[in-house]
This record gives sequence, structure tokens and C-alpha cells, in this order.
Amino acid sequence: MKVLTFPIGDNPNVFLRCYIQDTMMPGVKLPAAVLCPGGAYIALSSEEEMASSFVGIGYHAFVLFYSVGLRCAWPQPVIEASMAMKLIRDHADEWGVNTDEIVIAGFSAGGHVASGLGVLWNDAEVQAKAGVTGEENKPNAMLLCFPCINIDMPVFENNKLVVKPIKNEELIGDHTPPAFVVHSYGDKMVSMEQSTRFVYSMSKHDRPVEYHLYTPGDHGAVCNITPLGTPEGMIGPCKDDWMPRLRVWLDDLWHPKKYEAPPMMMPNAFTTREHFETLACLIGGMGMPTPPGITEMSKLGDIADNAAAMEILCEYAPILKTLELDETARSFTIANWLEYSGHACANFMTGAVASETTKECIARLQAL
Repeated sequence: MKVLTFPIGDNPNVFLRCYIQDTMMPGVKLPAAVLCPGGAYIALSSEEEMASSFVGIGYHAFVLFYSVGLRCAWPQPVIEASMAMKLIRDHADEWGVNTDEIVIAGFSAGGHVASGLGVLWNDAEVQAKAGVTGEENKPNAMLLCFPCINIDMPVFENNKLVVKPIKNEELIGDHTPPAFVVHSYGDKMVSMEQSTRFVYSMSKHDRPVEYHLYTPGDHGAVCNITPLGTPEGMIGPCKDDWMPRLRVWLDDLWHPKKYEAPPMMMPNAFTTREHFETLACLIGGMGMPTPPGITEMSKLGDIADNAAAMEILCEYAPILKTLELDETARSFTIANWLEYSGHACANFMTGAVASETTKECIARLQAL
């Protein structure tokens, strides 16, 4: 393995430490992970252990030591992350890096940098200052561990220093790469709500995301080498809990498998992701179209204006004699009303079969 260090920009404290694997076969290119350490933008942790973990699963590892203190005035850390990504891609042939398989990983404040690059890689100011003209700085995926997502950051504007909220969750769009997020409920420094808000926004924008939330464990516990006890008497998580899943997730992302849909007994009425704040009531037929003729799955509305049909149905579902048959009542199926009245109906989900009284009712309705 080669261990190299490259300066990033003109700040002497900003550099990229590179752990380049020795590939056994000429021409073989490996995926890469760019790690952004935490430290509250005051100092930086080393993340040597996490770099070693990525090396252990066959990745080149790069640790970005970005600007802290006032030198981190936004968006400087994202500019430096962009420069690091460009540097890696510029040396891809030399180092054996697969340029389509680069994940940026951020921890705590480093999660702000990593998610910042995920949402700002195509920002005009960031690209101009990083010397990027295309997608050289775009990460192919993000790993966000106990990340800071929304932080008040120093910003230089019009020869004036201001502090303003930088909310990466609000900048998610079609350009944002997939994310793998890890956090713990017990984190008292950076609330799990930071991750949850980011995950929610990814979902709202239909961006692929996987979220692992553990109950115990304070800030940074998910990256422990071994599980440790917590004051609550629980065993906290460690990186071995989620790192194997991350490896599979990334491999699936790099090399999608051919999918063959399993046969279904009924057509699926839900073919796209939905974003309902409140889910629709699915009792009345699960959104399925009304079948032709009269069946158990016919809507009450199909026969509600037929006096003879309603007279028959009311024998089996007497509640309909006194219930106001408004639009809501009519939207439920004959099966719903028969089941409400104690008559079993066929159910493909449970394997239940229709009772003799249900069959009799439907037959009488069909005979009209």
C-alpha cells in the first residue's frame, strides 16, 4: 500500500491523505472512499480506523483534512472536498481508482461537508473555485454517520462576516447521489433528527436512501470498534453492525442486479413511490378498479340506486337499512359490508374463502 499526502488549495493545514491499495492485476480499478472527519469545525479527528475499514473491504481510502475555524467559512469545506474529488479522478489511472465508484463519507461535522458536497457539487461558485467544469467533483454515493446536516456557519458576504444557517436538507434534488445514513437515538450532541430530516428530504425528492438508526449509543458510538455498554444499561452499536450492510449496499449500487418481479395474484395498484402525509384508507378495495359485473369486490355505489339489489343486500347487512348511503359509504365494497355484518368473504391476502351466506348473497345479486 502507498500512503501519500497532497495539499489541497493554499491553506497549509488542508491536505488529502491517500491510502492506495496495491492491486494484484494490472488494469484493475477499485472503488474509493473519501472520508471527512468530524471535530465541530474546531479541530479534526483522524478517522484512521474508518480508513482502515474501507481498505479492508477492498477500497482505496482518502482522508480529507479540510479547513476549520474561520477558514471554514462556507462553502470553503465543500470547495476543498470538490478539489479532493477532482484530484482523485485526475490520478484515477495511476492509482487504479474506478471513477464511477467513489463514496464520500462524513462523520459529525464531516457529515455536513459530505452532504454539502452531495447537494452543492454542481453549484457554480463551488465549481469555479475548485477548478471544476463538469462532474469531476460529484460523489457517486454518500455515507453519513451521525452527521450534522443543518448548522449555523460563518459566511463572508460583501466584505462582512455573517453567521447564517446552512441547511443541506433543503438543497437536495435530482442531482443528489444516493445516501447511506447511520445514527443513534442516544446521541446527545447531534440529534438523530438531523439525519431523519435529511432522510425525509431524500425520500420527498425520490433520491435513494438507506437509514440505520440505533437506540443506544452517544455521539460517535456507531463507529466504535467494539460494542460498549451505555448508562441506560444497553449495549451500544459499533461499526461492525452496519459496515457489512454498507458494503452490500454499495456493491448493489455499483453493480445493479437484474430484477424479476415475482408473480402476483392481483395487479399492484401502486407502481410509483407516493408522498402522502396521511395514507388513504385502503379497506375499500386497496385502490383497485371495480371489476365488471357484480362480485364481492363491487362497490356499494354500483348497486346503491337499485332498490331490488339493496333489498337483498340489506338482508345480509342490516346496517345498510338505516345508514346514510353517502359517497363515503358507497366507496366501500359489498365484501366490506358483508364482513362488517359477520359474513366471511374471500381474501387473497389471508387465504380466507367466502362463507355460504356470502356466496348466496352474491348469487342473488347476480341473478337480478
